[in-house]
Order: sequence, then C-alpha cells, then structure tokens
Amino acid sequence: MHTAENAPKFSQIGSLQALRSPQLAGLQTAMSAEGAGEEKRLSFEAGAGADDVVPKVRLNYRKQYTTGTTSSTRSVNTSGTRPGAVTELDVTYTGYKQYDLEFRTIDLMSLEEAAKQYYDGVIAGAVQLDAGDAAKMTEAALEFYLTVEKDLLQPLNTAALTALIAAVGTNKVTNSAVPKDIYLYYTDSKLRDDFWGYLNDLRTVHGVTGKWIVIGGLKMVSWLRKSKIMDMNSLGMDAKAMYDTLPAEFYYDPQIDTSYGQDKILIIEPGSACWQQIMEHETIVKKKKVANTSFGGARLKIAQYDSPTFDLKVDLRVREYDTTKYPYEIVTPSSGLYGVFTRPAGFAKAYDGWSTYTGIIGARLVNTEPVV
Repeated sequence: MHTAENAPKFSQIGSLQALRSPQLAGLQTAMSAEGAGEEKRLSFEAGAGADDVVPKVRLNYRKQYTTGTTSSTRSVNTSGTRPGAVTELDVTYTGYKQYDLEFRTIDLMSLEEAAKQYYDGVIAGAVQLDAGDAAKMTEAALEFYLTVEKDLLQPLNTAALTALIAAVGTNKVTNSAVPKDIYLYYTDSKLRDDFWGYLNDLRTVHGVTGKWIVIGGLKMVSWLRKSKIMDMNSLGMDAKAMYDTLPAEFYYDPQIDTSYGQDKILIIEPGSACWQQIMEHETIVKKKKVANTSFGGARLKIAQYDSPTFDLKVDLRVREYDTTKYPYEIVTPSSGLYGVFTRPAGFAKAYDGWSTYTGIIGARLVNTEPVV
C-alpha cells in the first residue's frame, strides 16, 4: 500500500465539500450547536421513538418589502405601514448515518508492530480517533480509514446533493428553473466564453458579491482544465494563491451526472445552502462511559485546499463484549445528527421576480451549439 499509486483511492464528495465552503463560515456558525446555543436558538424535541431527540436550530431574518403607498405629492397622513414581521426558519437535524466494525481478539494480535507503526504514520494526518478508555486501538483508526468512504462519506454526500437538487429555483436572467444550455466549444474545438458570460450575468442581475459555488461532473472538469483552471478538490496544497484568482469555486462531484442529469451543474450563491452537524456525543450524551460502552469522537480531514481544511466530525461508540471465549469489541462510527439548510424561495423579497429565486441555479453543459 505504501508504494506509488497503491494508496487507498477516495472518490470526490464535491457536494458535501461545497456545502462546507469557507465562504459559508458565518452560516456554519449560526447553524452549529455552539452558535445557536449561545443565542438561545437551539432546542431539542421528542422524536418518533421514546428515546429520540431531535435538535432544531432557528434562523431569523427580515425580508425586503414594499408598502405600496408611494405618492407623487406631499401629504400628511395619520397612519403608515408597520414594520414587517421577522421570518423564522427552523433547520431540523434528523439526518443520520452509522455502521459497525467488529474487532476480535485475534484481530488485535495479528497486526505486526512494524505495520502498526506504518499505519499510524499514514493516517495520522487524516484521522484523529478518541473513544475515551478505548482510544488505544490503532487498528480501529485504520479500518475506519479504509471503510469510511462507502459507508459514511458517500451517503452524506448523497444527502447534500439531493437537498441541493430539490432546492433549485428560477433566476432573473432566464426567468426559468429549466437548466440553461451553456455551449463550451466552437465547431473548430476552440473554447467559448459563454460559461463565464453566464456567471457574470447572474452575478450582476442578482447582486452577488462573493464567488459562485459550482458543482459539476467530468465535462465541467475537462473544460476547466482546458481553460487552465482547476476545481477546488483537485488544487493541491499550494492552492491559496490559485483560489484567490478563481472567478468561482468549482467542485467536482461524479455523482451529479446520475443524480441531477448528465452534464448538468449546480450554480450556488454563497449563503443559500449549508450542511451542518450536531454531534450526539457532545450535546446529548454527556457521559464518556456507560456500562461496557465508551463514547467519544473522531475527526476526518477532507482535503479542499491548504487553508482551511474541512474537518468532518464523527461520533464514535466502542462496545465491549465478554460473551465469547475471548473478549471482542464493536466500534460504531456515526455522522451525528445533520441538517441541510437551503434558502427558501423569495428569501430576499417577493417582488420583481425574486419570489421564486432560491440562490441555487441549474444549468447544462453542451459541447457545441446545434447547427440550424
């Protein structure tokens, strides 16, 4: 595994990465248990089961509005339009994923010391494991590293992408929610600038001051490379200077072609969507050990670019059993309870074409314009 090209190969989880973009830091804080708790916007409600606890974070905002009383003559009136009400939006944290790893006594004995030291070095920068009294298991960290992609990361990415697709709205350039066709090449294979033109038109009309967050598949990545631009999850460790020059944040997600449609992309206004977790072992389960179960956590570093790195938090349970000849342990990584905020239609205002705008826009990339 340590030789060239033989290390574990992880698929890109672009939608999850996009919904934790550094541009969303303020929204991430507002949606966190810490930020909402300090401002008394965090509550816990009973779920369907007797022991279910459902965290809920309340977000408050004010819309622009019109009084409808504009006059062309000076007059003295005895009444006016009262201030509009605060709009309250609750983000409910009901998403959840977990899986189980089992470690028998023989599993803990068979790993050679040299291999154990090597694995420690390989995953030290990617995985931090803490399970209270059971934090001794390097083997658990390695197996978590080898299983986390299919059993945790991809399901979480699917949830993020599904929420984004469901929230696609209209935009004020096309006045439609139907994905616009964007032509990438002329018939002689030279690059067109329609893509940049469309992003700039959207920026101007919608008053966007940040960078568009764009999620796309292989066709987008291919065109970006020909344009000498890299997507965020391929930039490498010297990405800060490159990021500063990008006209938008681009994230490659191979799943979008099947979940949304072949060659379609999502164009997201910063602040219109965010993914956040509330960790059960930090906010609900206060004990570190109950009976034979230890409660702790883990962190998985997901590379985007050098600063800041996206740390995915993981709840970790370790249950000890002595019902067999030799003791064994079940290690359960879980996502915590997660929620996805998507901005509702008409968030900014409900007039002049904004009533169906969510800040999440669909488009489709097409190689060449059809010949008429």
